[in-house]
Amino acid sequence: LNYVQDPAYKYFLNRTQTVNVIPQSINFGMFFYKGLPVVGTFSDWETYQQQQLVLLSSEQEFSVLQVYFKTNSREANVPSRLGEFQCKKREFISKFIQSLRSSTGTFFDNCADGNTWRIFSCNGQRVFCVNCRQSCVKTEACPGRSLTFNPDPTCTYNIAEAAVLSIQFGVTPLYPALGSPFNITASPTSLSVSMNSSSAGTVFCGAFRANTTLKSVWDIAARGNSALCSPHKNVTIVLNNLMPNTSYQVYCFSQDLTGQVMPLELAQATKQIAKTTFQKAISIVAVSTNIPQFISGNLASSTFMSVQLNTQPKSTLVVNVTASRVNCNTGSPIQRLMQIVSPSRATFSPSGALTSQFALQASTTGCYELEAKSIQGESYLMGRLNVTVRGYRVAPPVPTFDSAVYSSDGLSVLATFSASTDQGSSRISTFATSFVCSQMFNFTGARTAVCSWQSLTTVQIVLQGPSYPGLLGSLNYTGGTVRAACVTGSACSSYMFVSSRVVQIQSPSIIQAPVVLLQAPTSVAFCTNIAVDPTGSTGSAGRPWSDIQWTVRWFGTTREVANITRYLNTNYRTVAQVAVIPNELLAAGSQYEISLQLTNFLGRSSSLATVVTVDSSTNTSIPDVVIYGGQSIVYRWQALRLYAKVAQPSCGKLTSFRKFSFTWS
Repeated sequence: LNYVQDPAYKYFLNRTQTVNVIPQSINFGMFFYKGLPVVGTFSDWETYQQQQLVLLSSEQEFSVLQVYFKTNSREANVPSRLGEFQCKKREFISKFIQSLRSSTGTFFDNCADGNTWRIFSCNGQRVFCVNCRQSCVKTEACPGRSLTFNPDPTCTYNIAEAAVLSIQFGVTPLYPALGSPFNITASPTSLSVSMNSSSAGTVFCGAFRANTTLKSVWDIAARGNSALCSPHKNVTIVLNNLMPNTSYQVYCFSQDLTGQVMPLELAQATKQIAKTTFQKAISIVAVSTNIPQFISGNLASSTFMSVQLNTQPKSTLVVNVTASRVNCNTGSPIQRLMQIVSPSRATFSPSGALTSQFALQASTTGCYELEAKSIQGESYLMGRLNVTVRGYRVAPPVPTFDSAVYSSDGLSVLATFSASTDQGSSRISTFATSFVCSQMFNFTGARTAVCSWQSLTTVQIVLQGPSYPGLLGSLNYTGGTVRAACVTGSACSSYMFVSSRVVQIQSPSIIQAPVVLLQAPTSVAFCTNIAVDPTGSTGSAGRPWSDIQWTVRWFGTTREVANITRYLNTNYRTVAQVAVIPNELLAAGSQYEISLQLTNFLGRSSSLATVVTVDSSTNTSIPDVVIYGGQSIVYRWQALRLYAKVAQPSCGKLTSFRKFSFTWS
């Protein structure tokens, strides 16, 4: 039989190859040619139903059903047909397979796609067809007479039929699915998270500050917020002890009653941003919470702190500060309301300062809890601070090198220590002004970068190039330079130096956007090039741009001019030169929207577009105008000098102009 060149057989080979590369699929193919089941006999069909359509565990389920038909008819009044159908309704698929594996009964249903799927028996064999009649007469049930799986060798019609059935399966998640988005209700210090769950189990949720990266779902569980959930019922979890007026990333995951846990990537996908509400609050601020004891009669041994409000009061507000000595292990009170705060009351006015200083004079070593409460005026959230008082001659704890963060423009880095330092005064002679950063740090560009202390805990690193650290680049405090801030009366020269430590330079919370500048003529003559000048663009932080993307569209549409876009992106991967679009790529009488998107090394992007018209007339001549300026930033007292250069195109009929008039606007 010469069926190899038959269109139905070629279709059969193609669709068989298509389904065989689908992972986790169970497939059956049948090719019937003029009464001969070339591929897929009744025996093969029955083996597929009874032995292959079997799942290996209760965690698996059938998920996608696909069927392909093509007939090539040489019978009169029987057309050739093509049909491809798919169903993803799992309940439908389950009933379909149950009926196919059954020796009796019928199946008649649709998958909400307008097509009817039938299963019935003819002569003891199961028949499956789509958009057909339930009939065993040969004019209905034979392959090609309808779109059917029925490899009946008694069918002798001059028809070829290809039929391919593919059923995919996957693992059924046992952990509860969580309905999203969550309903989150905010208060000043908590977030209430509500959601619907698909089955019984436990739901865990956690609130994290911005830029937190989850390494495991147990990072969420460690927050200690969980609740039992029931099938198709709402569950609410309250996330407490949060900061007022603060944005948080909320993540949740679920676990079923047997311990099956939602994967990390699905937990990460639950991320929602929520912000606690604003609340008027008092805080107690100290340079360090580990302080020296007070020596009676020596006011210099006092430790100064401050009471701060987060917003101005509407009327006079009086705040009372108290101190209690507490157990260092349990926090339980040992001695309440000790008279060691001076002054113990602070008064704030609607137009006054938000900060008031006080001295803590604790002559007994140990642990203390400070409280600041409003006792007159509006209600403010109470402030608390726990401090440890050490012996007067005991050296303070050694600070640690904690972090490094880029500035918003990426031109500098702020390095932070955990507590007050001596700013390297014993090792760096110019510590009070500025110094070369390699005296204290090691990173790419340290030998040319300039460092200066901004406070007792922070150092500003101004990057000078020509080499720069990258995003998440290493910054190494080399050690042996910085000690804890000296406490008067103690042997400061015996303090231990801060140990060396390497940290990654983090991205700032606010990134300054690049400034894209494009200079181009509004119109050009039909025979000239288009020159686009991006050289005034700024915001790369001294580094090469991490990405430069040109896009050219027909103005007023979303259609891209592919050849010009490709030309610019191939030839102008820098903004240090003027981009020139050759005239041979342009169409006379067209308008082009030329846009440039720049991305700096911090990942922040900006874009700008300009529109240029190519004149269609050969009887007019449009001059090329370029405006040059001095420095891009000038002060009010400086003169701004601009220059214009005009050139006449060498093409066209009007090339005899010698004079131009200039009008500035």
